[in-house]
Amino acid sequence: MRNLVLLLCLFTYVSAQANGPDITAYLDMVAKGKITEVKSQLPDLMVEYPDDAGVKLLLAVVIDDAYKSLEIYQKIVANYPESDWADDAYWRIVQFYAVKGETNKARYELNYFRTKYPQSPYIMPAAEVVRMAEGIFRKENSILRTSNDNNINSNAIGRENTPVVRKETEPKQQTIQDLTKEEENQKIGMIIEKEEPIEQV
Repeated sequence: MRNLVLLLCLFTYVSAQANGPDITAYLDMVAKGKITEVKSQLPDLMVEYPDDAGVKLLLAVVIDDAYKSLEIYQKIVANYPESDWADDAYWRIVQFYAVKGETNKARYELNYFRTKYPQSPYIMPAAEVVRMAEGIFRKENSILRTSNDNNINSNAIGRENTPVVRKETEPKQQTIQDLTKEEENQKIGMIIEKEEPIEQV
């Protein structure tokens, strides 16, 4: 009987090892702000489960460099497309591009995500994030465009990083010759008779 209990314990341990760690519990810890605790346990998880897609996803979630996280998510999708964590990784790829304002890329990734994982529960949130990002960045771009149109050259900067002040030049006044003066009339070869005031009788 004792051997049977030991065999059962060994089987349970081996099956637990085959299933991998409880990534959902770690992600819940991250969501609750316990990132340092997860980071401290991550090296052991990476040694124990070097090829586990969930452990790779967890690493991407807790590291500070968003671009490295993106690379890890892309590798999960490419190398572990049948994993339980592949759609989670793809949802995070869509989020990355939406937050960066690369809405065309986010829309492209969302369409591929829908095709590849049509049953994923993350499709709705991904579509909403892309829709919101398109609205936000379209509005920001229109605000920037109108403010730039209104302030053309108003904030020009010179070589010393000082504002360039445009000098307003006064329009040149053309001098008009008074042709009623006799000397001027003689100069141009014509005589204009001055009208004498007529006295009333």
